[in-house]
Amino acid sequence: MANYLFCFVISSGGGINERNLQRILEQTGCREFHSSASTTVQSDMKFRNTSINMGAALSPPEFVNKITSTDRVRELIDISKKQIN
Repeated sequence: MANYLFCFVISSGGGINERNLQRILEQTGCREFHSSASTTVQSDMKFRNTSINMGAALSPPEFVNKITSTDRVRELIDISKKQIN
């Protein structure tokens, strides 16, 4: 346990996607990263009152949900494996 007392990992994150991951890994030397890898899907909401806005005008659309995309996760993993290995 004492061998790991001063170990830490710097992980890049915030806006990382398939278009910029390779460049970020190359320029920072990071070996780990965080990404939501999200996509939007239509909500299963049954009743939709489109004349009422739930929040600010710049809020996310009310009738969609953000989910993690397994396709995007796979692509990010493939990019990172090519860069890190």
